[in-house]
Amino acid sequence: MKLMAAALLMLTLEACGGRTIPLEAPPARLHAELQRDRDSLVKTSNPVSRAKILIRISDALLGLVRHSAATGDIVAMKYSLNQYTDALEDGQKVMQETGRNARSKSAGFMDLELAMRRQLRELEDIGATLTANERDPVNQAITNVSGIRDSMLEALMGGLNAPQNH
Repeated sequence: MKLMAAALLMLTLEACGGRTIPLEAPPARLHAELQRDRDSLVKTSNPVSRAKILIRISDALLGLVRHSAATGDIVAMKYSLNQYTDALEDGQKVMQETGRNARSKSAGFMDLELAMRRQLRELEDIGATLTANERDPVNQAITNVSGIRDSMLEALMGGLNAPQNH
């Protein structure tokens, strides 16, 4: 009887367009993407390309954070959050070390800022699914990423147009 109910549920999900991917599949795919991008990062010297690769790495790490939060693996979530913020800090450092004027040559700077804007919304969504105690590492990551994003905005727009911290 349980087998029949499970089969009926699977058919219903498939008929409705629901996905029946097990929880283990996304992390495996994300780990593969992460490794591929880390290998590409080692081979790339162009700062804009490196920034874009670091954005892909941060996206994969954010996916791992999302998965860890959904499965309640807070230790893995914290580890992925640390790697995530490190990747964005590396992206910021790569672009700052170019010595380029972000206002006239915005490639890389703008890519990072746009990615962080999107990722901050995702972090807020992830935090909303957690308990108050579990949310602290996500809130710290939001603070760190907001600071990095603010420095990108300041480089892109100049000190007068940069957002003010409240």
